[in-house]
This record gives sequence, C-alpha cells and structure tokens, in this order.
Amino acid sequence: MDNRQFNQIIESIYQAAIQPDQWPDVLALINRFIPSTAAGLFIQNISTGVMTPIPFLGVGDEWLQSYSEHYGFVNPAFSDEDILQPGTIFTEQLFNEIHQDPDYYHNTEFYQEWMRPQNFHHTSGGVLIADGDHYVSFTQIRSAAHGQYSDREMELQTLLARHLCKAVQLSGTFEKLQYRLRNAEQLLESMGHGIIALDQHGRILESNAVASGHIDKTAGLTIQQGRLMAVNSSDQQQLAIALNQAFAQAGAVQEIPIRLQLTGCSSLFLILMPATAQHRSQLKDLTAILIIKDVQQCRPLSVDYLQSAYRLTASEARLTQQLMNGNELKVAAIEAGISYETARGYLKSIFEKTGTRRQVDLILLMNSDPAGRFKT
Repeated sequence: MDNRQFNQIIESIYQAAIQPDQWPDVLALINRFIPSTAAGLFIQNISTGVMTPIPFLGVGDEWLQSYSEHYGFVNPAFSDEDILQPGTIFTEQLFNEIHQDPDYYHNTEFYQEWMRPQNFHHTSGGVLIADGDHYVSFTQIRSAAHGQYSDREMELQTLLARHLCKAVQLSGTFEKLQYRLRNAEQLLESMGHGIIALDQHGRILESNAVASGHIDKTAGLTIQQGRLMAVNSSDQQQLAIALNQAFAQAGAVQEIPIRLQLTGCSSLFLILMPATAQHRSQLKDLTAILIIKDVQQCRPLSVDYLQSAYRLTASEARLTQQLMNGNELKVAAIEAGISYETARGYLKSIFEKTGTRRQVDLILLMNSDPAGRFKT
C-alpha cells in the first residue's frame, strides 16, 4: 500500500466533511487508489429504493434516475437487512455464496438491466450508517477487465469506510449547525423589533437591521468597542446592573426578563432576557438577548388576537400582554388582576398552547409575531 497516497485520501475525506463540494474529488482519489470505473457515496431508502447521491462518479444522470425509480428497489445489496451491517464491506460474490449459485448475481434483473448496459461487472461496498429506513452507503464498481475486487482491496475499502463514516457524521453535524445559524439569521431579520445577542461581557454577537437602525437613530444608545452602551451615565448604570442580572440568571430554570426604560431613549422600550441553554446552543457565547421595541411604531397584540391566534382564554391573553411588557410573573399577575398562584397555572397553560417552555421563549415568540409590528 502507498501510505502517502492513502494518507492523502484520509485528509481529503475529512476536508470534504467541512466542504461537501469536495466529495467528487475524494471519490476520484479512491478510484485511482483502488482501480474502479465508478464510485458512489449515497443515501438509500430501503423501503422505497430511492437513492440520493452525495456524489456518484462514473454513472450518468439518466442511470441514477432509473436507479431511484426502480433498480434501487431490486438491488440485491438492499434486499436482505441481515447483510446491511454498517462497516461490513462485501462484493457480489456474497450473494452467490448465500444462494449457492456462482451465477446468481449476474442473473439478477439489477445486473442484467442496470449494471451490464453500463459495462459494469464487479462491485464492492457496504453500509456506513443505518438510520431507520435510510442507509448511507459507499460502493465502487468496475468492468470485467479489472477483475473481481481482491481481499486486499476489500481490506483497504474497510479502512476507508471507517473514515468515510466519521466524515459523513461530521458533515451532518456541520450541516445542522449551518442550518441553525441560517435559521437564526433569518429569524433576526424577519422580526419586527430590534434583537441584539450579547455575550457575558456585553459584547454584541449578532443584531438585526431593526436594532442597528434604532441605535443609529437614537441619541441614547451607542456601540463602543463592540459593546452596547447607554450615553447617559445613569442609564449606563441601569443597563450594567440589568446585564449582570441577566448573566447571573443565564441557564437558570426560570429566566426572569428585565424591563428597561432608558431616559435617553424615550420612544424605545427595552427588554433584556437571559439566554436559555437552547438559545446558547445556536450561537456560541450567547448569554443575553435584548429586545428593542419602538412604542411609537409598535402595535400591542390585542386580547382578541391572542385568543384567536394562540387559543388563549381572555385571562391568559391579558397575562401574556403583561409578560410581553417585560414584567416578571408576580408583577404581571398584579397588573392582570389575578393572584400569583393563578398566574402560575395560567402560565403553564400558555406555554402548552404556544409551544414554549419558558417566559423568555414566550416573549421572543410574541415579539416576532407579525401582527404586532406596525401601527395601522
């Protein structure tokens, strides 16, 4: 074995985990290392036969389509779940041995109608990951001129399969992270209120365009060395105290929003909230979230709207309005004219109806509701 070439392939495999557009190059390297005509890294639903290439080299698009439409369902490699053990590499000879017929594989519909017309004769590969009906698999295919895959070549494929498996898992993790980040960015931009994500030192991690606009237009808020600051010294002291409270509560079972009304921002209403563990999982170093509402532009969500949109009772809707104003539950209960214990019961029902689990999440949900963005 050429160790230098093998190590180059391993490096390229993990690079592709980060940069998926490099998977074709990886398969090309593998095909040169273990001589093959075609190679595929793909996901197949064993119930439907539908195949999704991660990529697939050496097979035309029309043949890949016919595989998904029919031949994937009759491929012997996916007809017996007992042989679909992740990490096991096998050739077409396995099916001949199982059926005790040296010509079994070459007599199958899959070989006669899909493999043979493409001048494919021998195949080797196996499942990398099994997730329900979806199997992530790797295969190499070559012509009769190359001969059967040898035991040594299958050993090398087994070694490569371990790295391919890890790389595909890493790629899935990166994809989920990128998906969450994209969703977070879209959410920030779609909200009608200003949203600022802060770290434990008060530095701005992310902010949407609305928040940036508020900061640019008002004389009360500014950004200094990446930190959100209040221009007025007393406001800055109030903001610093609120930040410390939010940081202390971050990740607690009950996060209490902190209501701010800075004298330098007469038209702005600020709610500072500690970030939950779920929020922090979507943005590194996130500790607190600041919502900036323009009271001159913002239209409060009415009791009637909250009842119809979220199936709340009138009492639950009134309590929700108070919570949206940044009041903690005890204050919100007093403002809504109910006892604290009653408010706790209402809050549990509100969480269930809105699909939220914490007051912080409820406030974020309500402040992102398009019905409350602009006055009419």
